[in-house]
Amino acid sequence: EPDPVRQVELLEALGAIGPGAAEAVPVVASRPPPPADALLCLGGIGPAAGNSAPAIRRYLAEPDPDVRLAAAYALARVGGDRGPYRGALE
Repeated sequence: EPDPVRQVELLEALGAIGPGAAEAVPVVASRPPPPADALLCLGGIGPAAGNSAPAIRRYLAEPDPDVRLAAAYALARVGGDRGPYRGALE
């Protein structure tokens, strides 16, 4: 079983790489919960992770405000219309 601490460290590293980590987007976008770390990673990758926007949007309705905030951050960074998810921050 993967070490959760190592998984978070890997996601942080991929997010820090930014667009250069675009090849990892399909794997990161399909991560099982908890998704906040994966969402922050996708946001760090930025527009190169734009194709993950539909997967990110589904987390805007999560009950956990940290997950909603991470999803809003990720969507703002990957691009797209910001209007529909402003409510996630409330």
